[in-house]
Amino acid sequence: PHVGDFQRHLCQRQFADFVPASGIPGGFRFLSSVQKKGGCAIKYLTKPQKELLKLLRMYGTLRVDQAKQLLRMESEVPAYIGKAIRQLIAMGCIVQKGEDLLQAEDTTVSQEMLLAVDVMLRLAGDGIEMQQRGTPPFLITFFKKKAGKLIRYDICPVAPGREPIVNAMLEGIHHKYRMLVFLLEDFGQQEALQVFCDHCFVIQTDGKIRFYIGKPQEKEESYGF
Repeated sequence: PHVGDFQRHLCQRQFADFVPASGIPGGFRFLSSVQKKGGCAIKYLTKPQKELLKLLRMYGTLRVDQAKQLLRMESEVPAYIGKAIRQLIAMGCIVQKGEDLLQAEDTTVSQEMLLAVDVMLRLAGDGIEMQQRGTPPFLITFFKKKAGKLIRYDICPVAPGREPIVNAMLEGIHHKYRMLVFLLEDFGQQEALQVFCDHCFVIQTDGKIRFYIGKPQEKEESYGF
């Protein structure tokens, strides 16, 4: 075939996988063979989209308001973030559950993780230095500067009856410049926890997150740790 015909054929093949994205004015949805297999064409994403995708792959599930707050810590949230999220959904990179839940591929909604992210955001204050999914027994680990020092925060959920297991897993951890944040279902659990470094307890009641040091009737803190 003529060279011009061959180049035109390549051009047609190149753009055949781009179709208008439904509901996104001027947007396109990428339908490459990678995406058809369940992947996500990362090289076509904007920086905020890449950051959001990284966060969702880290935590599995986030509410839209949580995602915006976390993005704000990394960089300025663009005015078009709603459109950027819709594009990620159209491209098959993320899934939307209900009105305000965003979910990475092949993950399930974890209410425990959503609570842990809420707690981190409450503790973050002006911002955090680094965040990551924790290693058991921790759900989230993040670092924050306090009084000129970098403090490590570990968010640790404790189901009733698992206190001895958590105690065993905490043996030998470094105590300096560290804060353990225990997510409890009942404040009586704190009596069974053996903790030798700075720590606080969190209980969610009636949709409100409360932070405690010691017994609840003695002192309640408002995330100023």
